[in-house]
Amino acid sequence: QGIQAPGLVSPPDGATDQILLPSIVWSAVPGTEDYLLEIATDPTFANVVYSFTTAATAHTVESPLSWETVYYWRVTAGNPCGLTASSSSSFGNDQMRSVRSSQ
Repeated sequence: QGIQAPGLVSPPDGATDQILLPSIVWSAVPGTEDYLLEIATDPTFANVVYSFTTAATAHTVESPLSWETVYYWRVTAGNPCGLTASSSSSFGNDQMRSVRSSQ
């Protein structure tokens, strides 16, 4: 029997107020050795712009994403029995909402 897919926690699907180095959070899957986080600019993940493998259930993106772009993310859980990918979720970042006055 395969392992279950991770649940996508944050950012919520359709969020538009994310920063360029967002924190990504997903639910733990029992028996998983590691998770592969993928962020793409298309829903089919043909253009993956960021990926990271970790044993944790959260990761802060380490290289800045682009402003005013919609991104799609998914997490694949892995163990010796195989891999199980989550569904995908999307988020964006609106430059105007993230600009803060220095005064």
